[in-house]
Amino acid sequence: MLLRSSSLICFILFIFTAARAQSGCTDPSATNYDPSAVTNDGSCVYPVTHYSPVLRAALNPIITESSGLIWTDRKLWTHNDSGNPPEIYNVDTTDGHTIQTVVIDNYPNVDWESISADSGYIYVGDAGNNHGSRTDLKILKIAKSDITAGSVVHVNAQAISFSYTDQTSFVPSSTNNFDCEALISIRDSLYIFTKDRGDMQTRVYKLPKIPGTYAVSPYTSYNVNGLITDASYDSVIK
Repeated sequence: MLLRSSSLICFILFIFTAARAQSGCTDPSATNYDPSAVTNDGSCVYPVTHYSPVLRAALNPIITESSGLIWTDRKLWTHNDSGNPPEIYNVDTTDGHTIQTVVIDNYPNVDWESISADSGYIYVGDAGNNHGSRTDLKILKIAKSDITAGSVVHVNAQAISFSYTDQTSFVPSSTNNFDCEALISIRDSLYIFTKDRGDMQTRVYKLPKIPGTYAVSPYTSYNVNGLITDASYDSVIK
């Protein structure tokens, strides 16, 4: 009986040790890169760098406050922040002029904060929520096939509406944890990251790409000790 118990304990310790060995920093450019790590646990540390960016181009003055940016199908798309026309812009990467304006006819720009894409659609996050009082949060789904040729194109979007199951108060607050300014697309799901002014963390919520209305619970969270205002996903990095 003692032998069997000892074997069980050793087996559990082996599994626990193996699981821990699989997590770590998977980025070779980090100072604490772990070549044995399989899953990035967010622990990567990078050396301090200094870089002076060079102005490449000035954007069209119509883009007064670029609030989201996505590169898809060799095109660069951006949009303005809240209160501006409900439009996304295809920007020329050489001189900054606007190649195409896509007008979303059936939804206003309440507080557009983020943009992402997959092979068939562009997603615009109308989930800015500076005071934590909004009850009309949504992600707009725009079919790329609807974006026909022309300098100005009008389309209709589908809405992926959502609310947070963990939000119990909608009283305006400057330290709320339910502002969302970051959005990424991974396979069949969308992931949004909150900008928590209250606790300086970020919570991640997972949404299907199917239009509808959803009540979402935190998928995971990260103690970032800062304010997350954008996110990007690279399918090459594992």
